[in-house]
Amino acid sequence: ANEALTGINLVTSTGAVAAGRVVAAEGSTGTLPLAGLQVFGQAPRFEPMMRFSPGKVESDGTFRVTDLRGRRLFRVNGLPPSWVLHSVRWNGTDVTDTGIEFKGDGTEEGLEILLTDRVSEINGKVTSEKGEPTREYTVVVFPEDSAKWTYPSRYVRAARADQDGLFKIRGLPPEDRYLALAVDYLEEGEGGDPHFLEQMKDRATRVSLGEGEVKALDLKLVTR
Repeated sequence: ANEALTGINLVTSTGAVAAGRVVAAEGSTGTLPLAGLQVFGQAPRFEPMMRFSPGKVESDGTFRVTDLRGRRLFRVNGLPPSWVLHSVRWNGTDVTDTGIEFKGDGTEEGLEILLTDRVSEINGKVTSEKGEPTREYTVVVFPEDSAKWTYPSRYVRAARADQDGLFKIRGLPPEDRYLALAVDYLEEGEGGDPHFLEQMKDRATRVSLGEGEVKALDLKLVTR
């Protein structure tokens, strides 16, 4: 309010450190590609000033991520399409979608990031209300459980039709109760908006998806 302020102290910190290893999950058949991979900690909810300080994955799978504050989920950059995140464990506890709370500037060890080449896929085509094939659509796949809609969610994906009118969504985690929806248009960012998902969930098609499973769907276009 155009008033001078005095006596303000700004306290800085180097942030906390997370150390661990990237490994192949049980059931993976290929050789885990470690070259070029980076591990980073992201906030469980959108932060306007969010920034990442990724840690390089070394040839033995070890990594260190610095500058961590608050609750962080751990994800991997640089993965080829044939590999996806399987889970994240911290001293044996699954923290894939709950994350770890960091305070001060200490070091947390025992982080294990499991990757798998058993990549799931949902694909298919969409027809109009008249039963005619169409390419003018966007498919959104999301879980029935609204607790998993929080951005950024690895359980929510969207895809446009390719030149043949087909869609493909790969790398979703296993889930018994997914919902798949094809709409004629989607505004930018709307596919992950909880308000939109709540409005559309009763018009979606239910589908279950196991690890590495491929499901083909024929969806009816929902005109908005």
